[in-house]
Amino acid sequence: MDYRRQTIRLLALEDSPNDVERWVKLFRSAGMPPRVQHISSIETMEDALKEDQWDVVLSSEETPKLNAQQVLTIIEKHQRDIPVIVTLPEYNPQRASTWLSAGARDAIPSFNEEHILHAVLREITNLEDRRNLSCTRRELDESNKRCQLLLANASEAIAYIHDGMHVDANAAYLQLSGYDCADDLAGIPLIDMLATHHQAEMKQMLKRFDTNKSTDPIECELIHTDGHSTPVSLRLSEAQYDDEPCIQLTLLPVMVPVLSQPVEQEASTTTKEQFLEKAEITVKEATEATLVWIQLDDFQHIRKEASIEGILSIQKNIAQMIREFFPKADTYHYSDDSFLLIETEDTPDSINTRLITLQNAIDGHLFGSADETLTATVTIGFAVKERNQDLTTLLSNAESACQLALKNDESRLCRYSKTEELKDKAQEGDVQAMIRQALSQDSFHLLFQPVINITGSEEKQYEAFLRLHSPQGEVVEAGTFMEAAESSSLMPHIDRWVLRQCVRQLAQVHKQGQAVRLLIHLSHLSIQGTELVQYLSGLLKATDLPADSIVLQMPESMVLQQLKRVVDFAEAIHNIGCQLAITRFQGDSRSMKILKHLDIQFVRLDGSFTSKLDENNDEDIIKMLDILKEQNIRSIVPKVESTQTLAHLWRLGVDYAQGYYIQGPMETLDFDFG
Repeated sequence: MDYRRQTIRLLALEDSPNDVERWVKLFRSAGMPPRVQHISSIETMEDALKEDQWDVVLSSEETPKLNAQQVLTIIEKHQRDIPVIVTLPEYNPQRASTWLSAGARDAIPSFNEEHILHAVLREITNLEDRRNLSCTRRELDESNKRCQLLLANASEAIAYIHDGMHVDANAAYLQLSGYDCADDLAGIPLIDMLATHHQAEMKQMLKRFDTNKSTDPIECELIHTDGHSTPVSLRLSEAQYDDEPCIQLTLLPVMVPVLSQPVEQEASTTTKEQFLEKAEITVKEATEATLVWIQLDDFQHIRKEASIEGILSIQKNIAQMIREFFPKADTYHYSDDSFLLIETEDTPDSINTRLITLQNAIDGHLFGSADETLTATVTIGFAVKERNQDLTTLLSNAESACQLALKNDESRLCRYSKTEELKDKAQEGDVQAMIRQALSQDSFHLLFQPVINITGSEEKQYEAFLRLHSPQGEVVEAGTFMEAAESSSLMPHIDRWVLRQCVRQLAQVHKQGQAVRLLIHLSHLSIQGTELVQYLSGLLKATDLPADSIVLQMPESMVLQQLKRVVDFAEAIHNIGCQLAITRFQGDSRSMKILKHLDIQFVRLDGSFTSKLDENNDEDIIKMLDILKEQNIRSIVPKVESTQTLAHLWRLGVDYAQGYYIQGPMETLDFDFG
C-alpha cells in the first residue's frame, strides 16, 4: 500500500496540542500526510470514534484526564479494530510487556521517533490486511452459501466421491438413489449402486479418470435402495470437497425432456441460452413487454416426498397450463422450480388478472397418477418494461417481485415496484436501501442547532444536521449511513436533497421577515464539478432567497486533500453569492496555509477545542483568532457545554458559539436568539 497517496488517520493522546504537532511533522517529513486529532478526554475519544474511521492511536501512558488503559477500554467497548501504540517516557521493557499484555500493539519510548514511525506503518499495513481478509472471508462465505444453494437446488443429481466412495450428495441425488440423508450415503462405494453389467465399465472409468478433464456422459442404471433401477446419464469431473481433491459425479435421469416450449415449437427442445437470446431480442424490439417469474412453492419438500415421475408430472402439467393461459407468450421451464414467460401483446392489468386465474387453477389441480396424488402452489412476480430496460434488468426485477410475493401470504402475486423493493431491503437492515428509500420518499430528517454570536451582534444562524431513521424508528449512526452512501455514490443525491430542503425552509422564514443563515455540510463528491453549484443557483433563483444565507461547509482534511478542486469550487460558489466555511479546523501551521489559497468566510474549530481551554494556551489561541480577524474570517466554536466555557470564549474573542449548553438540535428554525 502506498501511504504517500493516502491520508493516515491518527488519534493522539497527549498532554497538549503542541505535543500532537510533533507527530504531524514526523509523518509529513516521511512523505505521509496525516490527519491527526488530539484526544484529551473520554468524551472527545468517544466522539472521534463515532464520527470517523481511524487507522491507529498513539497514546501517552498518562494525561490529566485520560490514560492509555482507558483508551484501550473505550476501543474495546466500541468494538473497533484500531491498533494502539503506547508511548513511554523512557525505555522500560517491563512496562512495555505490561502494555502488550493489556492489548496494545506496541510500547515504545516517545523519543524514539523512527521506531514509532515504523511501528505505525507496520500496524496500518496489518490493519489493511485484516480489513481485506475480513472482506475476502465475507465474500468467500457468500460464495460458499451461493454454491451450496445452487447445489441443493440443482436439477441434476450431484454427488462427490473419494477413492470410489461417496462423501456427500445433494437432495436430487439422494432422491434418485433412495437415501434419506447424505450421512446414510457416506462411505458407500459408487460401484455397489450400479447395475451389475455396468460395474466393470465404471471401475475402468474411475481408474482412467484424468483429474484435469471431465468425462463424456455414459448411460447406465442406478440401483435404488428399494431394488428398482433408473436409467441415468453419468458424467465425472474434477472437484474439491473440504479442500481435498475428489470426483464430482453428475447424474441425469434418461427421460423425456421437461422443457416447456411455445406451442408452435413444442416438438423441439430449446436451451436456456437460445431462449435468453430470443427473449433479449423480443424485449429490445417490443414497445411493451411483461416478464413473469413463476416459482413452484416448497419444491424441496416436493422433491423429498414425491417420486421422480410425480415431480415430472407437476413440472409438465404446470408448463402446459402456462401455455394454455398464455398461448401467445414465449415460455420456458427456467429451472426445476421456476418458469418464465414473456408477454408482449397484453396490458399489465390484463396479465395480472390472467395470472390470478392461472394461480388458482394450479392451486386446485391434482397432479401425479392414480397411485400418487400430488398438489402444488406457485408464487408469481412480474415486471413491466420501462423505457429502454434490457432483459437482464427485467429478469432481475421479476425475480425480486417474486421474492416480495413470497412474503405476502394472502395473494402470493406481486408486480415489481422499486419502492416496495427498497422498503423490503430497508426492513431487513440494508442501509443503502434505507438511503434510497429516504431519497425517494423525502423521509430524511433535518435538525437545526443554533449558532449564536457572542460578540453582541444580533444574528440568526443554525447548523443543519441530517438524520436517517431505520424502518423500526431507530436513528442510524451518521458514520454508518455516510459510509454506505459514499460507497454507493449516493452522497451527491443526499447533498442535493439537503440543499433543497434547507432552501425551502429558509425561504419560508425569510418571507416572514427573518434573516436566517444556514450552515450546510457538503461531501467531497459534490465538489468534483459545477453541477451542484448550478443546481443551488437554480434553487436560489426559484425562491428569491438571498444567496448569502447559505454557508457551505467542508472539513479541513478534505480541503487539504483536494485543495485545487476546493479553490475552483469556492470561486464558483462565491460567483452565485453563497459563503464557505471550513470545519474541524485545527489551527496549526497547515491550517493557516489553507487561508492563503482559499477565500472563506467562516472556520468551525475542531470539536476538541473546548477541552483544551484549561491548558494555559490562551496566547496561542488569541494569535490564531487575530489572524482570522485580519482576513475577515469569523470563528465558530462547537461543543460548548458550560457557562464557564462560554465566558472563556468571549474573553478570547471568538465570534460564535454552539453546543448543548446553548441549545441542542431542533426540529424548527424558531430559537430565541434574543
